[in-house]
Amino acid sequence: MTTSGKFLHDRSILLLLAINSVLLVVGVLLVLARLDGGKGSGYFIQYRANVGIGEFKTGSSVDMSSFIFFTIITFALSIFISVRSYQERRQVAITTLMLTSLLILLAIIVSDALLVLR
Repeated sequence: MTTSGKFLHDRSILLLLAINSVLLVVGVLLVLARLDGGKGSGYFIQYRANVGIGEFKTGSSVDMSSFIFFTIITFALSIFISVRSYQERRQVAITTLMLTSLLILLAIIVSDALLVLR
């Protein structure tokens, strides 16, 4: 059986892929639900705590959609890395997918925090 065949038959891997897929869909839908294309540059995209009392940088909806691209690229790269590393070490592949879950969850939290400030 090929590496990808063994990869897709591992229950731990399938569970983590399902969790990451759900997090990806939730993250993309939450950002898309709150974006307004006609808003212009009314979105806070950065918070700088070291500049005075607290400085917010504004940007457009294209800048906020970078969270969508980040989660998609993170998801795709984690699958690529975990498939490649599965034949050598199964635990590295599982750790990669677990850290991807954490990373996508943090991206959801940060994007939601910035979109609430709008």
